[in-house]
Amino acid sequence: MREQVSKGSYDKEANVALVKLYQASPDRCDSGVLALVMIKAMMGRDSIALRFMIPDHLLVSSPLLLKICACDVLLEASSFEKFWQTENGQVEALVPGFSVVLRQ
Repeated sequence: MREQVSKGSYDKEANVALVKLYQASPDRCDSGVLALVMIKAMMGRDSIALRFMIPDHLLVSSPLLLKICACDVLLEASSFEKFWQTENGQVEALVPGFSVVLRQ
């Protein structure tokens, strides 16, 4: 996942497989990596399915992941002003180029 961030690439199949692994073994879940998966999925315009694959207990245990999913809901609803207020640069700091891709 970190390679996808550093190289600006996106591997949807690998990310879906990782989320499925985390579903099956939530004790092995790295919420930071899962947050990056969601951010890259948002950039690839296919985050909705992944968002529903994340178990609720993983969401509530990670404030960052919860925020990213809340941002995804706002983006899906076309609440762009509220999205950018909520995102407030934190996601861009994790994945450089996030803002540019979403504004295209």
